[in-house]
Amino acid sequence: ALAGAYTRLVRENSHQPLMLWFQGRALVIVGDELRSRQNLQPAIEQYRKAAQCYRDYAEKSPGHRDTAGQWVAICELSIARAAADMGDTTSAADRMFAAVDASPMTLAYDGMEPQLRDSFGSHFAGVVFAIGKTLTASVDEKALEQTIAFYDRVIERCPGMFCFVYNNAALPCRDLGVLRVRNVESMEPAQREKAMN
Repeated sequence: ALAGAYTRLVRENSHQPLMLWFQGRALVIVGDELRSRQNLQPAIEQYRKAAQCYRDYAEKSPGHRDTAGQWVAICELSIARAAADMGDTTSAADRMFAAVDASPMTLAYDGMEPQLRDSFGSHFAGVVFAIGKTLTASVDEKALEQTIAFYDRVIERCPGMFCFVYNNAALPCRDLGVLRVRNVESMEPAQREKAMN
């Protein structure tokens, strides 16, 4: 009801950008409530709407762009974690990197302590871990390639930031190598020769 009330207030008071801020906050609360009950897809929709409120607010109130960007990042991290929990690792990774684009605070850590997290404690490194865990649940060749591609993307965007990423990237590389060697070893000699060249 609160989110609906702010939606009406925004519509009726479009000259008051602050209403967008409160509408965004109300939508995050609704998303959090849905997520707490494992209604992940509806939660994602609320977080998307909230992120748009904060983007619109930043556009209308440029003096608050950084703070609004942090809220956009929080919404994107919430979407990323919910998507990872649903097994949609592609969307999860895209939203996780959208959080980085929204605010540099997404990658700000004081030692191991994240400076930006959502209501459930999700933060960039935690989302990376959740996506990696989902990706490594399967060890077929395609899944291993997807896992490697994901970690490559993290390393490219955040070189040297998260040591565990390098370790976790190496493991599927090893497993893919072992799988490919076994596949080649099981071939007839002529096929093996062709595969090796």
